[in-house]
Amino acid sequence: MAWRSQIAEMIQKGIHRAFDDVVTLTEDWAHTLPAEYLLTVDIALAISTLNESHGGVGFPLKTYIEAPTKAFIRHCIPLWPLQNVGQRAKIYAKVTRKGKIDIAVTHDGMRKAAPTCVIEIKGFGASKREIHKDLVRNADFMALSQLVGEPRLEFTAFVALHKGKAGHVKHKQRDINEVRRKYDTYLSEVNLASRLPGVCASCSIYTASENLASDGMNEIQLDDVSEYHHHFIVAIVTFHWEP
Repeated sequence: MAWRSQIAEMIQKGIHRAFDDVVTLTEDWAHTLPAEYLLTVDIALAISTLNESHGGVGFPLKTYIEAPTKAFIRHCIPLWPLQNVGQRAKIYAKVTRKGKIDIAVTHDGMRKAAPTCVIEIKGFGASKREIHKDLVRNADFMALSQLVGEPRLEFTAFVALHKGKAGHVKHKQRDINEVRRKYDTYLSEVNLASRLPGVCASCSIYTASENLASDGMNEIQLDDVSEYHHHFIVAIVTFHWEP
């Protein structure tokens, strides 16, 4: 079963839930997420709800937070015929990242848990260097299939939050376009087409939360805008196999 569209929908639900949680915890609609971890947890919990229709906990999807990279790579390696230690060492070396994956998802396979996706998350203020590293790491995961002979990992996702500068709703699209231009540059530098033939990128940029002035507002409404003014934008980049 292909999970990309369903998980992508849950990622968006998790993001909106995180912004709702910020309001609950801070009573401030304009407060930036105080911890990247909150966003990670809410996305992971949203993905886990996909199991509800199957009546199981952890079935058919298993969602891990802070998953060790090497442990997840094992899910990407079929049991046969890659039993050679040297072959496996090359596969582990293909993913340059060390440490842990923000969110890793597997699904129940015929003989063992099969990889579904990895998700990397950045809160507000991530640098270009940090974003580039996560995009390259996600590309590395997709490249594992070239070594094992089959595309076992369905897709990867990268999620990041950005602050817009707009004060009026008529300037909101300008903020979105500015973020989109940045990601066009980031993706061109990853050069996915030459790095991974058969893998394509999708980039979604949209407003996650806003409180902006608009024409026709009264004085009370404008006061509210000035107190809780914000325009928060989310960028979601997925790498997936061409249909």
